[in-house]
Amino acid sequence: MSKADDPAVKRAAPRKRSKAVEEDVYESFEDASGGPFFELQRPLIHLIEQHLTTNPVDGKRMPIKTFCELAGVSPSNVTAILTGTRWAGNCTRDTVEALSKILEIPVLQFYILSGFIKSEDVVYNVSIEETLQAIYRMMMRDNRVSYRVPREDVWNTWPMSAKLSLCMMYEALTDKVLLRYASR
Repeated sequence: MSKADDPAVKRAAPRKRSKAVEEDVYESFEDASGGPFFELQRPLIHLIEQHLTTNPVDGKRMPIKTFCELAGVSPSNVTAILTGTRWAGNCTRDTVEALSKILEIPVLQFYILSGFIKSEDVVYNVSIEETLQAIYRMMMRDNRVSYRVPREDVWNTWPMSAKLSLCMMYEALTDKVLLRYASR
């Protein structure tokens, strides 16, 4: 039996890398249909593609292999992220930190771009009505102003503009920011 036919030799043979990684063939992953995570992490894919394009090597788009060597991550990992077959949010912390460093973004932004953290997870939204009610309760507990605040049944009949005016005055008195994050 020849060496080529020996099953042990076949198993030990090195795995072939993708043509794009081995030959540095230009592939734009942004326009591909991609794997199951492609749409979720499209912003991250776009950022990586932009980095490859805006940091040329020898006057050409940076090869994925070079990008991976500079970042210290495996080309298969990056290719899988770019094709959407691997979710970047599931990468190890070391991989995320390495990719964040080469892309010059904070780790938190990497997780947001990968779809692991959604913007609503970071920003707390509260309505203006809820905020005004919370400020009203604060004013009622504050001995400095509670005697000047209307009873709740009267407060509830006031127009939004009057409530806002009183709350803004209370903000100025207490030197606290109370209305900043309220939205309509």
